[in-house]
Amino acid sequence: MTVSSSTSSSLPASLSSTLPNGITTLAQHQAALAATQISTSSAQSAMGENDFLTLFTTQLKNQDPSQPEDNSTFVSQLAQFSQLTATTNMESSMNSLVGSLQNGQMSAGASLIGKQVLVPGGAATLINSQPVNTSVSLPNGAKTLTMTVTDSSGNIVDIQALGPQTAGNMTATWDGKSQNGSQQADGIYKLAFSAVDSTGNTVTPTSSTYSQVISISNPNAGTPASAWMLNFAGGKTMNLADVSSVAN
Repeated sequence: MTVSSSTSSSLPASLSSTLPNGITTLAQHQAALAATQISTSSAQSAMGENDFLTLFTTQLKNQDPSQPEDNSTFVSQLAQFSQLTATTNMESSMNSLVGSLQNGQMSAGASLIGKQVLVPGGAATLINSQPVNTSVSLPNGAKTLTMTVTDSSGNIVDIQALGPQTAGNMTATWDGKSQNGSQQADGIYKLAFSAVDSTGNTVTPTSSTYSQVISISNPNAGTPASAWMLNFAGGKTMNLADVSSVAN
């Protein structure tokens, strides 16, 4: 059993030299630990509730009768330990909550595998010759809107004049065919848009493409930066939290 530092410092020399068997001062206890070379991994890294109560009662038993500890000191020690215990319990609860949220995000991400998700600036992935849908943002509308489709090598595959458009978001669809009507092979394509606004200026609208989720991952698992990512063909990734629209 070890006497706390406040106890050993308040003991008169006459009492320090005649401590009961089994009671050591803090300095003696630390010397014993150093002599036995207890490793950090095996030594207790933090005082627990039982340790605190043991030291606290030992402190009470070994007070100098002529110079007892002030009551306010004991109250302060109890308050500090109570606060530490509450903080530790809160941390444990928060860790459990974070773990639950992470598990929920993993389930939500896994449910999106195989579905189409709207990806800002995403590449158009032609799968099984199915049409590719793209959302185009036109805050001020457009007199004319043109869609240009290029393959992975940059070759123009198709050009479509989509005509005038009202302000807002509109959906443009590429059927997966070239200008001459031939079906294109599955793969990665790029859909680019240009528009002429009401003042006659040429603008480049922002677009988002529906792409199929092929897998999910969490490259920073176990760190504060932990986040589930959706993975798409062509190496494109997107944070699960950024999903704004899902389609079958």
